[in-house]
Amino acid sequence: MDNAIQYRTPKFAGFEFAYQHGFRSSPTAVNRSKSFDLAMLNYDNGPLTVTYAFGRSLGTTYADSYTGRQTEHALGVSYKFSWATVFASYQLRKSAGYDGSDRAWQLGARVPVSKSGHVHFAYGQASNEVPFLPRGATTEVRDWDIRSWAVGYVHNLSKRTLLYTYFKQLDNRNNARQTIFPRRLACPASQRRACKRFRYWYAASFLMAA
Repeated sequence: MDNAIQYRTPKFAGFEFAYQHGFRSSPTAVNRSKSFDLAMLNYDNGPLTVTYAFGRSLGTTYADSYTGRQTEHALGVSYKFSWATVFASYQLRKSAGYDGSDRAWQLGARVPVSKSGHVHFAYGQASNEVPFLPRGATTEVRDWDIRSWAVGYVHNLSKRTLLYTYFKQLDNRNNARQTIFPRRLACPASQRRACKRFRYWYAASFLMAA
């Protein structure tokens, strides 16, 4: 994040705390900027890792007054067994200009299948279980539900080079029009039927810098 300050405590008995403040830049007529406050408490000791994060933003973008104040809570947990590492996460976001909230959760695992290879699994859902509307609105224009799962394989060729491939499927429900690579819910409403399901397969290699 540009134009920000951060403080991070030393690690003590597995606990660590960090705080960051991002300053608002000068707003323009088209894109009005935000200021951010981010805090994180992490516990990492042995096979267990637990992280709680809080975020708050003030100001807005795209001249949308409903997003003028947003808060978000996130909790993540992972545990390393001898046969796999499992993880789970949960997020809750609230916008001051809306009645309701949206939330997301995910479950997953990383399973070693050889000395150099791991199989990855994940399933998640994002939705506005509470009606998420501009205050005073009478139509649930933002009633949406997104469900997605993915499986992948990562193979380490060396300490600096790896190969990976994955398959992902995304299902839109209600008014959701999310795509695999989103850009503000890019799939148009006129193509809602065609936007119900997306599938994507990808393979690549990655070389890390020395």
